[in-house]
Amino acid sequence: MFKKILLAVLLLVLLAGVSYVKIMRDEARTDNLYRQGYQKGQETAQAGQADSDSAAEVLAVQMQGALEDSLWALRAQYQAELDSLTSVVGAKNGRIAWLQKELSAARNQPAASQVTATRADNSDRHKEIVQYYKASIKDLPSDLTEYERRIALSEIRTETAQKYAITVAQLNDIRKDYNLED
Repeated sequence: MFKKILLAVLLLVLLAGVSYVKIMRDEARTDNLYRQGYQKGQETAQAGQADSDSAAEVLAVQMQGALEDSLWALRAQYQAELDSLTSVVGAKNGRIAWLQKELSAARNQPAASQVTATRADNSDRHKEIVQYYKASIKDLPSDLTEYERRIALSEIRTETAQKYAITVAQLNDIRKDYNLED
């Protein structure tokens, strides 16, 4: 019986040893698979990071291009507005210079004979303005629509006023004096 017990204990020890070796081998294989999976995951993560970095760079370049295009458009718009304002300021400066001349002339209050001479000069000047105005109207094409004609007449008035350094209101007064109705 002692032999049987000894044989049973020996079989038990052998069974425990085989199980231990099998568990150790399985654990080594599991660790190896875990390491391989971890390494593969690291490689995938690095590839994904590289893809996202390159996509971010491409997006940044595209955004830079779009931003530059919009900046050029804004620059062109601002330049057009600046040119428009410059022309307005130029016209206002001409008007200011004319008003300064008028003011200095009004301060000097000419004598009655000078007033008569000035009226004669103004009459000649008014005739010259009216002649220019009429000639400009004659140069208009006859096939203009009503709207186009109104716009063209407005431009002629503005051009005439600027050429003779008078206001459009003064031109309108001269037109009334000479019975010029468009």
